[in-house]
Amino acid sequence: MDTTQTLKLAIDHMSEGVQILDADWRYLYLNRAAELHGRAEADSLLGRTMPECYPGIEETLLWRDLCYVKQSGESRRIENEFIYPDGERRWFELHIESHPRGLLIRSLDISDRKLIEQQLRHAQRTETISRMAASIAHDFNNKLGIIMLSAQLVRETIADQFPESASQLTYAIAAARSAAEQVQRLLGLSRKQLLAPRVVELARFLDALKGQVGLLLGSKYSIETHCPESGTQLYVDPSALEDALLNLCINARDAMPGGGRILVRVRNTTLDEEYARNHAGVTPGPFVLIEVSDTGVGMDKLTLDRIFEPFFTTKAEGKGTGLGLAIVQGFIQQCNGHIWAYSEPGRGTSIKLYLPARINPTARNAERVSAESYAVNGSEVILLMEDDEALRQTLAAALESNGYMVLRAGTAAEAEELHQLHGDSIRLALTDIMLGDSTGVAVAAGLANRNPKLKIIYMSGYTESFFHDEAALEDDFILIRKPAMMRDVLQTVRAVLDGRMNKGVI
Repeated sequence: MDTTQTLKLAIDHMSEGVQILDADWRYLYLNRAAELHGRAEADSLLGRTMPECYPGIEETLLWRDLCYVKQSGESRRIENEFIYPDGERRWFELHIESHPRGLLIRSLDISDRKLIEQQLRHAQRTETISRMAASIAHDFNNKLGIIMLSAQLVRETIADQFPESASQLTYAIAAARSAAEQVQRLLGLSRKQLLAPRVVELARFLDALKGQVGLLLGSKYSIETHCPESGTQLYVDPSALEDALLNLCINARDAMPGGGRILVRVRNTTLDEEYARNHAGVTPGPFVLIEVSDTGVGMDKLTLDRIFEPFFTTKAEGKGTGLGLAIVQGFIQQCNGHIWAYSEPGRGTSIKLYLPARINPTARNAERVSAESYAVNGSEVILLMEDDEALRQTLAAALESNGYMVLRAGTAAEAEELHQLHGDSIRLALTDIMLGDSTGVAVAAGLANRNPKLKIIYMSGYTESFFHDEAALEDDFILIRKPAMMRDVLQTVRAVLDGRMNKGVI
């Protein structure tokens, strides 16, 4: 084999495409990679001009760059999206250089890189919105807590003398509770909703879900569930998972206006290194896959690329907020899982939820419970730790109106000082998890070390790792979710002091 043949063989086996055009835009040479990139055999291009082979190319930005290099002799590097006749899109990095015969174009397929970049940009946009939503939700939770507790205090005070006014306050309290539910949606979007995970057996879970979804869908729709591997379990918040799947099923129904079928399937799978390389944020390992598919109208690629964007919706004005899928994605990501969507026009949609399959055998079940209806009065000393002054004063007023002595602290230093003054007389610490420059968890743990009989109740509107930080808390803990109704606070305090409650989420 002579040198020329060796060189041609080497160029033909390059991953980089090589094209040479003459001064009249006629193809003189293409290597094998260039043929693959253009999906055209060299024989069909050689001797023909670029405009002949690709009609309309003169109207593109690529043509502008080709002309610039041809006229100036200066090289250019560009990124160009190529749309094939079947509609598939691929991205190429093009190096355009002057050549003695005309132009030399080198092409490199960067579609996988562009996909990762697109996923990362989406993640960055979502993270920005998530931080904003979390900040807003935190402030709103405290404000709603003040409104709800204050309104309830006033209602109880005037109920006998001014029953009609008390009734109006009941409407205000109901509106505040409704607003609190909307705040929880923001927390879902921000990946900071307060989750209460436990071990869930998925076969039974899907059976219950099927009945609930069937009632929502109506007679035009059918739902099937499959969980072939009996005993498949997840460590997950069942209420949040149910909300996510209901959301997906309702979306599927809306995509099938004439009726259709929804299929919910569960199987165990493993995401490997190759999958992780092509999907930003994925960690390889074992997962449980929950797939929700429909037989609806499907989506084109432009729509599919945006469905997880907050506030993006394809529904008519007033029919959707554009937050549903963004909130589902936030929940899945908060569980260290991944969500991906697949769809084609006329061929339905499939949403795949990948949730980690590992279950910590020592993981605590954080059950949501309701405070029992017992007497709420008391005379014990309570250390209240809350950095929002208005909420601190409102909570203190609610407790003091029922006989308790309340020591109020807005910082860790103030809590330490009060504990030094009152010591073992403090029976209970009621503390927000986030406490200024410290955390209520750390402060309460320090106080409990010096006062073993001290009982602790935590409060939070959201937390990033509350249920996953095994070292931060004792095995038994009580958490009140903000904003809380006054009766829930008072009944929980009384139940903990009486020893009737030692764990749970209120």
